[in-house]
Amino acid sequence: MTVQAIKAVELMSALKVGAVVGLIEGIILGLGLAAFAGMASLVPGMAAFAAVGGIVGFIMAVIMGLIGGAIVGIIGAIIYNYIIAKLTGGLKIDLQ
Repeated sequence: MTVQAIKAVELMSALKVGAVVGLIEGIILGLGLAAFAGMASLVPGMAAFAAVGGIVGFIMAVIMGLIGGAIVGIIGAIIYNYIIAKLTGGLKIDLQ
């Protein structure tokens, strides 16, 4: 049992992980928006608007999730590297 401390997180690694997590969240949210737009298509005269809104909503949710996740990932890594790790000595993990 070897306990090690994570002293810093690589910024690009955190950015990639955050982007993938945000992408998954964006897909889930986008599917919800598309389903809601599908329900709106039941209103007379709203079918075309709902279809376009559902497609645009899905695409925007995925893109914004990707970008937002990347931003949150890199900001989290910066906060950890320059504040949290210095105050606490880093996150301790058990390597086997």
